[in-house]
Amino acid sequence: MEIIKDLTNEAYRAMDGLSASDIKAILANPYKFKQGIKRSASTAQNIGSAIHGLILEPENFERDFIIADFDRRTKSGKEASANAEASGKILLKPSEFETAQNVADSFKETEFFKEHFIKDFGEAESSYFCEFEGVKVKCRPDYFNLSKNIIIDLKTTSNDNGANPNEFLKAVANYGYYIQAKWYLNITGAKNFIFVALETSEPYCFAVYELDKSFIDLAEEKIGKALSIYKNLAYYSKEYKSEFGDGEPQILTAPAWLFYEK
Repeated sequence: MEIIKDLTNEAYRAMDGLSASDIKAILANPYKFKQGIKRSASTAQNIGSAIHGLILEPENFERDFIIADFDRRTKSGKEASANAEASGKILLKPSEFETAQNVADSFKETEFFKEHFIKDFGEAESSYFCEFEGVKVKCRPDYFNLSKNIIIDLKTTSNDNGANPNEFLKAVANYGYYIQAKWYLNITGAKNFIFVALETSEPYCFAVYELDKSFIDLAEEKIGKALSIYKNLAYYSKEYKSEFGDGEPQILTAPAWLFYEK
């Protein structure tokens, strides 16, 4: 196990090792993963990154972010924007920074933050590297409370009532958060993994969640499948370009929830 502190996100992503995001990408489509297809971060994701920075690493915020509103309709605005992007920093509009600051300030006032985010007993954004089943792997916990042996992961949501249990449960399932939880537990050896759902609209509600055994068991199964696929990526050639299957028609069955909706 190798633990590196003070790595930038950019440096972490450049280092060898499968991440939890890679595992989800492999499961979604091995061919796209093999081709290295990446998606640009959305505005919501950039705001989420800023909230993480303000809560977890405020001392490094200027290192990782630029706050500006360039007019890309002008030549000077385009050049300034291009220079900002070339720096590797995340570009935020002043209004986006204000939102991130409000969410971070609100959360820092909570008893949960004061009890769990204790600098002398934990570490933020440390990078972990090791081998798992013969494959180089890595993870970067938002915050690892070493005294409690708990990983705390911040998830921002711009949805109305996104921190509500029913809404957050959908996010856990749809975005594969449960896979991330098991992946981090496997690599770090932490005892527990906790999600903090942070709403990005007033009054900036939050909620804290832990996943039950059914989620963790399912994640273990999916991780095993993803690693098996990864070890056989040579199979996923251009002939596999059809998203699922070999291009032959597949039968779709009406899901159970469609009937219950009636």
